[in-house]
Amino acid sequence: ITCYMKPLRQSEVIAPQEAAHLFCNVEIILTEHRNLCKNLWKTQRNWPFLGNVAAVFLDIKQLLTVTSVYVENFKRAVNEVDRLKEENPRFKQFVEATEQEQRQDLPTMLLLPVNRLSQYEFYLKSMLEYMLPNDPERDDYENAAAALAQSSLVVQASWLESGNFASIVKVQQACRSDKGPLDLAHQGRTFIQDFKFKKHYIALFSDSVLIAIKASKPKEFHKVKDILDIGSITVKNDSSKFALCITTNC
Repeated sequence: ITCYMKPLRQSEVIAPQEAAHLFCNVEIILTEHRNLCKNLWKTQRNWPFLGNVAAVFLDIKQLLTVTSVYVENFKRAVNEVDRLKEENPRFKQFVEATEQEQRQDLPTMLLLPVNRLSQYEFYLKSMLEYMLPNDPERDDYENAAAALAQSSLVVQASWLESGNFASIVKVQQACRSDKGPLDLAHQGRTFIQDFKFKKHYIALFSDSVLIAIKASKPKEFHKVKDILDIGSITVKNDSSKFALCITTNC
């Protein structure tokens, strides 16, 4: 927040909407972590006797909710970093200078708000190892650790889902069609891989193949020629000609 978000917001390097895409709700996450920290400090009031730490973690529903929103936006944020570096020289210069100063790249720093959840789970499980089997607070620790483990699974699933959606959107943003607006983000569709040949751009999805004339310049768009159902085509690799042949089966 201090190194990237605030300086970028206070400058004219990027537009406000672009900053929103990059940093999403990270400030809300920070607020929730501060609330968590405040409640954890309260458990140490009678130190060296420790209060029920697990009970605090059983009451972090809002933190888990806002983190899920952040995770869903993460891949879009990484794509936005790549796009701005390519299209905005001032942003590229700022990021490279800050990364050198902080010795950590921006995408890695964008991961930090999410990594905390797995650390909390680890600490609770570590505390469990020092508790007696009949400790009255043991159930709270086990339940809190299980809840955080489940949240980690949801986060991982969100990573995959948001990553797939962002990959599809990235293909969509790189292409244009003469037939009208291009909408590739269909329910159930999974992006597999894209290929850039000498004259063509191919994007392979779980249910279809997009075929386009490759852009001749970096900032130009690939021109979509057709989108074929995956069940209606045959793909052959002609190694003698170093070519990929796509033919319809109908």
